[in-house]
Amino acid sequence: MENETQQSRKNKGILRVITPLIIVGVIILLAILAAAIIRQIDPVPRIKNHPEPHHTTGIELFINAGCPFKELGVWLCTAGSPLFKLGCHQIRELQLAGGFQPYMPIATCLVVPYYINSQSPGIAYSEMKEEGKYFFTVGGASLRFVRYVAWRNNQFEIIKTIEDLRMIFAPIENASEALSYALATNDLFALYGIKYEPQYTYFVKSLEDTYVEATTDGYLVHLFHYQLYSCGPHITSAVTVRVSRDGLSEKISTTPLFKDPAQDLLCID
Repeated sequence: MENETQQSRKNKGILRVITPLIIVGVIILLAILAAAIIRQIDPVPRIKNHPEPHHTTGIELFINAGCPFKELGVWLCTAGSPLFKLGCHQIRELQLAGGFQPYMPIATCLVVPYYINSQSPGIAYSEMKEEGKYFFTVGGASLRFVRYVAWRNNQFEIIKTIEDLRMIFAPIENASEALSYALATNDLFALYGIKYEPQYTYFVKSLEDTYVEATTDGYLVHLFHYQLYSCGPHITSAVTVRVSRDGLSEKISTTPLFKDPAQDLLCID
């Protein structure tokens, strides 16, 4: 009887030692499971970065041609200046435009409808709306038509359409030129140095900086789009553009990547 009592006391002592260990183990296991569930709902994406190319765009040439005032990322051209007379009421730097061959200074030419037919006699509104002689439009309520202006043959030249661009730069012969071409022909941007932002909501398991892939008939250029205008959510998406060697440009896929929930109620026009 005494031996049984001693054994019982011994067993109780062992239980007092191992029970907290079991509880701690269960808590750790539950924490691991909870973390795994959370990770499946909103995973931390794998990120692949690429070095950013360094291009010379020659934007200073256009700024010095009568567009000295910068406001919200664009330079305002003064009435009567050479670029204003050509229909460039504002100019903007064309991202990574230095890859074009042959190289020439080039900038984004923004046409403001208010000025058409009044102070810019060199441009007709019918060219924009009826004939579609522009690349795309930008802005919300303050709509602007996008063209390009280049310094070519010792004078400013307006590039009105993708056909004009093809006449100058096709064939597209390398990845650097394909990158410049894709950016010029689409309202997209290149992005480098992507990093994880814990406050964002992610829709994919992996992210990758801008890069260019060679194909049998041209290039696939991986760019980005940010839904700026209208009300939230304001989503950043990956967009793949196919650029053919003869200068055709086509969006072939769009994938939503992430958003900032703090902007979900934000409306921009």
